[in-house]
Amino acid sequence: MKCISLNTESNVLDNLDIIEFDQHPHLRNTLYEIKKAIDLAMHEGVPTLSLIKCREIFLELYDEIEVHFQEEENVLFPLIRKMATHNICSSRDGQTLESMVHVLEYENNHSGAALEKLKDACLQYSHCPNSFKHYNHLMELLQTFEKDLKSHASNETQYLYPAAIRKEKILRFIPFHLLNNND
Repeated sequence: MKCISLNTESNVLDNLDIIEFDQHPHLRNTLYEIKKAIDLAMHEGVPTLSLIKCREIFLELYDEIEVHFQEEENVLFPLIRKMATHNICSSRDGQTLESMVHVLEYENNHSGAALEKLKDACLQYSHCPNSFKHYNHLMELLQTFEKDLKSHASNETQYLYPAAIRKEKILRFIPFHLLNNND
């Protein structure tokens, strides 16, 4: 499955639904598949130093991404959904949506750097003719995952986050009674 690219013409809720209900589950499934593939590759011969390093970096990245997804799904996305459906600007612990987004963007950048370390550790995801089949399958999964995760992060930083921040700024500027005036 390919991560769907968002567009600026869609509303915030449509883009949020794609990210939360299509991309996050897809990426979680891929993470799980990679974790299984690493275990299989580790047990199909003598693990190379490259594979051991790959496993170490991946497991750290796996945990970071899961925490990141949970922060989005449990905190940020409900705030965006509430703001988009009810024209209510709310925050968490006094933080604006924009400040929460900056933290999540930092995490996206950190994940991008971890992906580069992973790619280097896995020798650019190169297949080895004399490698076992599980190792080569793992390299294919990692290569696809990198592409999908970068696409996902791009969708968040180029479409969802800016649209949500714009909406938040409008709601903070315009009094509530004027937004919901049916006259």
